[in-house]
Amino acid sequence: MKNQNNRQKMIAKIHIAKSQLGLDDDTYRALLQRVTGLRSCVKMTVQQLENVLAELKAKGFVDNRQAGIGRMPLHQVQHRAMLNKIAVLLKQTGKTWDYAVGTAKNMFDKDKLVQLNDDEMHKLTSALQIYANRHTTKRSIKCN
Repeated sequence: MKNQNNRQKMIAKIHIAKSQLGLDDDTYRALLQRVTGLRSCVKMTVQQLENVLAELKAKGFVDNRQAGIGRMPLHQVQHRAMLNKIAVLLKQTGKTWDYAVGTAKNMFDKDKLVQLNDDEMHKLTSALQIYANRHTTKRSIKCN
């Protein structure tokens, strides 16, 4: 179980690196193929995932765990996937969990994410995705 949890964290970190480096899917899959001989992280061993992370770090990926988004709030098991998605969105936009909690407070008048039901969690995730899309679009426009 611990090994599986570690693998999932490594896969999530690889996807964050992909986003941070701005890799399109073809480039990303080619990198995976070149480093491990596989085109999907799901099929990789822990060692292969470590090799991919090392390659991504060599390409400029910076793991900002120290200056990250903070600790994931307590949650219900069925919301784990959405909270993982929210974590990625927060990381992409430079926001913290306090931002997600504040957004939930504004949308649903609830002080904690654990109080949200399934529908509210979906709406919160959608709202954060929209914000992330706008944030990414504005950032790319400024770069051009």
